[in-house]
Amino acid sequence: MTINLIVAMDHKGQIGNKGGLPWENIPIDQNHFRNVTIGDDPTRMNVVIMGRLTWESLPKPLKDRVNVVLSENMDFKIPGILVLNSFEQVRLFVHELDPTFFGDVFIIGGAKLYEKFLPEAERVYLTYVAGDFEGDTLFPGHDTKKWQVTSCTPYAKGSESPYDLEFIIRDRIKPETPSE
Repeated sequence: MTINLIVAMDHKGQIGNKGGLPWENIPIDQNHFRNVTIGDDPTRMNVVIMGRLTWESLPKPLKDRVNVVLSENMDFKIPGILVLNSFEQVRLFVHELDPTFFGDVFIIGGAKLYEKFLPEAERVYLTYVAGDFEGDTLFPGHDTKKWQVTSCTPYAKGSESPYDLEFIIRDRIKPETPSE
């Protein structure tokens, strides 16, 4: 089981604007997000973890994945969805998942969850959206020297995207173990 971040951003690192995305709907990115977060192992269910504002930006629960929402409001409840009330509860939940039944964990937003889980993440799935957008939420700063690009697939604007895109996978660079 790995902890992954999945995010779309522009060249300024913007990931949100007024509770939504800084750009209009991108069908090819939505399909990419769905395929990555569902995965390809039918024997184990992947987990998506999001903050309350990210939850509220979705039209409905994400099918075929375990949905977890972080809200510090103890009275916030969603029928059929696991709501946790602190980063510590989320972290404990993640580290107690049984890999026999659960696949990978995907942090899907917002910025505070990305920031908290960035030190533990092994992979970042990044959709780079080309364009100049208005935004009020940024992806947290991090040391890019600790990450290597292992895949970069460009996608030209067209019928499934009004923007040029790059689907990028960044893997954490593992420290070398000293040889004996």
